[in-house]
Amino acid sequence: MARRKRDQRSPLQLDQNLILATRTVGQEGPALPRWKGSSFVHSGAGGARPTVCKGPGDHFLHSPIRLQRSINRLLASKTCFPESYVHHLLTLMKKSILPIAALALSLSISCASVSAVESVVQDMENAANAFLDSLTKELKARATFPMEVEGERTNWHFVPITGERKGVDLKDLDEAQEEKLTDLLNASLSAIGHTKVQKIQESESILFMLEQSDHRDPELYYTSIFGKPSSEGAWGWRFEGHHLSLNFTVVDGKLLSTTPNFWGANPAKVLSGPKKGDRILKEEEDLARAFLLSLNRDQRKKAVIADKAPKDIYSSDDPKVYPLGDAGISVVDLNAKQVKGLNQLIDVYLNNMPSKVAKERRVKFEKDGMDRVVFAWAGSAEVGEAHYYRIQGPSFLIEYDNIQNKANHIHAAWRDFDGDFGRDIIWEHHKHSH
Repeated sequence: MARRKRDQRSPLQLDQNLILATRTVGQEGPALPRWKGSSFVHSGAGGARPTVCKGPGDHFLHSPIRLQRSINRLLASKTCFPESYVHHLLTLMKKSILPIAALALSLSISCASVSAVESVVQDMENAANAFLDSLTKELKARATFPMEVEGERTNWHFVPITGERKGVDLKDLDEAQEEKLTDLLNASLSAIGHTKVQKIQESESILFMLEQSDHRDPELYYTSIFGKPSSEGAWGWRFEGHHLSLNFTVVDGKLLSTTPNFWGANPAKVLSGPKKGDRILKEEEDLARAFLLSLNRDQRKKAVIADKAPKDIYSSDDPKVYPLGDAGISVVDLNAKQVKGLNQLIDVYLNNMPSKVAKERRVKFEKDGMDRVVFAWAGSAEVGEAHYYRIQGPSFLIEYDNIQNKANHIHAAWRDFDGDFGRDIIWEHHKHSH
């Protein structure tokens, strides 16, 4: 039998049936075909009549090894597939009983999530420009800042610092301008997240009734826009006040950072008045305690790192955050039901963002390794007593505490070690543009 020649082609020089399917997201040009249901439509040169190219046909069923090799080269090329084409390939792979189906599906989901985030970013960009256009010249000057890696953009706080915050506050916006700001918040957050924002603001009215202090004001929340909202280059925006700091960074109209994001509640549970019993961050507390109580004695010994809770979250409002050590219980030490419980808790934080963004974030940290995620608890497990927990992965940190005001005052935050304020995506942008 004659020996086959070794395939010397690069990952992108694939057999015609598969190379026609590859297309990098955002790439333009008539030379690349489009997948239409069951075939590729290839635009002719110079306006010539399009030709229909043969798609991956039944001959692949007779050569599963060829199909597997081709798909492996596609995966290595890091290109994104048209969604309908991926489904077609998966059908073929199922018929051929190929184990790489899961890999191809994973890649297609990843590509789809990037594209989905782009649509969120576009909505955010449009809403930010509409908000800026609604402002007077004076208000726009107060609301806008240069887009810098550090500087004012990283000068964030979650305490009531009256008179020191930069940006334009709600007091200075008329009804139409505030409506544009609402549109921007709606584009940047999920309905769940936006509802939490409104309740956190409303809680300032409760604190005013309790304390009669002027700095307890639901309108002392400030908006800042960094750079020019555009699909080119980098820009960002921030919405911030007492117990709330939301920071967004966009690069090239398709990459998005949503950290740091901080959420607080005081009171965590309203004890009197017309809103008695209301709890703004209910799931952040209840699901964490339920997860802790699901652990057996040996697991609990690993998870509980201190009998007494710290005074506050360790990351505080620092511009840069670092890993807090590996104390706690790892996901690898949990059973399937417990892993599900921990994921439900993580989803509470993810679901503050639009679903497409939440999905992209989950894909990212699962790619980093869910088995490297660690949960740690400090303090009492009893309701109404001071407690703290954190969830730490290779790239992110979730911190929560309920300590002050007799354990009726919550601080909760999601931080990224390299991605806060979009440092990682800005770095990638600069690296590839020089």
